[in-house]
Amino acid sequence: MKFRRAQKSELSAVINLFSESFKDYPLMTLFSSEQRDSTPFVTELYKVNTRVHFRKHLCFIGELEGQVVVAALLKKKNTSEIGFLDYAISGGWRLIKHLGLSDFLTFLKVNEEMGMACRQLNSTSWYLDSLAVDQRQQGKHLGSKIINQCLIPYIAQNDGGLLTLVTNTERNRQFYLKNGFKEFSNAHIKVGEQQLANFSFKRLIQQNK
Repeated sequence: MKFRRAQKSELSAVINLFSESFKDYPLMTLFSSEQRDSTPFVTELYKVNTRVHFRKHLCFIGELEGQVVVAALLKKKNTSEIGFLDYAISGGWRLIKHLGLSDFLTFLKVNEEMGMACRQLNSTSWYLDSLAVDQRQQGKHLGSKIINQCLIPYIAQNDGGLLTLVTNTERNRQFYLKNGFKEFSNAHIKVGEQQLANFSFKRLIQQNK
């Protein structure tokens, strides 16, 4: 397994990987119904999010036999949050057509609330925005490998510091606990009549000397 920074020519493969992995994620299914499939929105969202991280932050991949099978988007330490202008430059305005303005604003509000505990803990920390493994490669510990063989060494070589993240599922919660992260916040976000579980994690990474 080879881990490295993604190249621009590989972004389509990365976007497809994230879209497939997160189309049934609790945050995404909040915005689907019998009348509206969330898949087009999820695909457009990860087009924007992946491009923003590639341009402003970091996009890592793991490849197996020439195929992208695991990917991670990492916000750099001591850099500004991704803002409206960043999303606009990467085509974020297209997201509105998939949800409508009202639901799109709700999505932004929920996304803001999800990361609040991490920002309050340390607004200058590294932040793991997304991590996805090809569904055909599940069970090979590729998620653990990209964290421990790629992300952690990269952070250690670049001044170390606190790595934070959030997740909305119990399965992912257990995954991060097994990979050395400590849960420091457990909350529920109300979205209309529904509740979204939100678990916040941190892991301190020592700088290589």
